[in-house]
Amino acid sequence: MPEMILDVSIYNEYATGPEVAVVQIDDELAARIVKLAEAVRQLGVYKLSMFDYTPDYFVRDHESEDENAYKEPEDPCECRVECVTLNVTDSDFFWSGILKHTDIRFETDSVPLTDLIRAGFSINPADCGKEGTTS
Repeated sequence: MPEMILDVSIYNEYATGPEVAVVQIDDELAARIVKLAEAVRQLGVYKLSMFDYTPDYFVRDHESEDENAYKEPEDPCECRVECVTLNVTDSDFFWSGILKHTDIRFETDSVPLTDLIRAGFSINPADCGKEGTTS
């Protein structure tokens, strides 16, 4: 089960919150993402969203030499989130939500559907939308 480490953007310059989302992608989640991408194309919509709390949220470990290092925050409330959705377009997916007890939105980096193929999932490249035909 591949682990993806995604940067988190918070849409308020004064807010503190998670800096990293760590997602364990399994076969079931990968298949669901591909099915949602197919539905996006069939319906002709920009994206489909569903509630999904798969990612775990952390802060960056700025003291580590590893640029992908992350850790639990000193204040556990700092990484509390709610209303988390998995958002799937015809060519990528990402998670978004709000910081708990606020109206401050966050969003993870987008992941191209082709990254699921690179991670070893057996997905037809034609199911990866516009970007699926090129690597």
